Amino acid sequence: MGVLQVNIKKPKAVDYTILFLLVGVTGIPFFKVGDITFLFLSLCLAGFVFIYRKLKIDRFFIVFFLIYLTVMIAQMVKFNYLPLTTYLGVFIRIVLAYLTVRILGRNFTKYYVDIMYVLAIISFFVYVPQLVIPGFRSFLISSISPLLRNPLDSGDLWYAPDVILFVFNSGEGVYRNCGAFWEPGAYAGFLVIAIIFHYLESKTIDDKKSIVLLLALFSTVSTTGIIALGFFLIMFLGNRVAPLYRLILFPTIIAAFIISFISLDFLGEKITRQMDVANTYNNTRFKSAVLDLQDFAENPVLGLGRDPKTRFKGITSRELTHRTNGISNYLVTYGIFIFLFYFGSIFYAFYKLCQMNNYHPKYALYGLILIFIVGFSETFFSLPFFYGLAMLHMAIEVPKQPAVYPVSVDAR
Repeated sequence: MGVLQVNIKKPKAVDYTILFLLVGVTGIPFFKVGDITFLFLSLCLAGFVFIYRKLKIDRFFIVFFLIYLTVMIAQMVKFNYLPLTTYLGVFIRIVLAYLTVRILGRNFTKYYVDIMYVLAIISFFVYVPQLVIPGFRSFLISSISPLLRNPLDSGDLWYAPDVILFVFNSGEGVYRNCGAFWEPGAYAGFLVIAIIFHYLESKTIDDKKSIVLLLALFSTVSTTGIIALGFFLIMFLGNRVAPLYRLILFPTIIAAFIISFISLDFLGEKITRQMDVANTYNNTRFKSAVLDLQDFAENPVLGLGRDPKTRFKGITSRELTHRTNGISNYLVTYGIFIFLFYFGSIFYAFYKLCQMNNYHPKYALYGLILIFIVGFSETFFSLPFFYGLAMLHMAIEVPKQPAVYPVSVDAR
């Protein structure tokens, strides 16, 4: 009982733990291989803290929950099929995301940036040595990784070797930094969100945290990450400088991207390959989008659901069912109304962050576009952390007085 009392009296540590677990069950393989177990444990911890602090349920959460419940019941009726385990998993993720947002409140964005900052530093302690020390990577994979394997791992799903907070899944060619996440592109997505949050609150990209996050983003060697960074620099920073500097900044960034496209194999060749919709397999982003839109046309209002039996008509071949475009995948899964509701809620979270930090509302649109960019190559949006983004606006209080935007922010 004494330990429990000590922990409860340190709400900051508890809050960091709850948010870290949300990130963990979303994207860190060590926590995902025992998916339902860690989800359940995270839910129990968050639920206990929610009750202990006597927090109240928000009306928006009830609306959010009922909208998903209604659509999923309608899917059940339409397809005459009840995938109970799938439905239970969806609602556990939604409830966990809500409890985390409600418990952390306004600290959600700040603590998330801190967590990603620490994870980025940890990643460098493994990523950099493997570049300069021969045999370091193979030693960790063959000798250390097996010792740190999650005991709950049933082996049903394949994940790359890891040492809990660093994953060895670089693919072919140059070593890429996965950090704690399942692949470099996923890590890049989480980093981009941290960079957005930190910039909106600190209004700078040259402090210690920004530099570490940006270096980590570059180390992923992620096409999506580089594109997102270019958009961020143009739209976020470009709006905060004088018009004369924009004339220099915009062409410089665009020229740098063109040069990178031509000279860097990972960027130019990968984009060209991803745009090949005639590819035999479905794991390119554009091919996935085309196939998803074809599926979406079958049931645009309700979607086809998450269960493979309805989503892919019972097809089990991974080559035929593997989709990598998170945006179109979410659209075909839940239909147009939930799609608009979900991303509208994320936009509203960015809108309130802009209001709170005295940014023009156009930055909320830029934030949503960045979410679309990182989600174009990863199926993020059915994961717990991203449900948290859709409910984040509940935790943000905005000033009652009208905002006065700086000229360099408001004008273009």
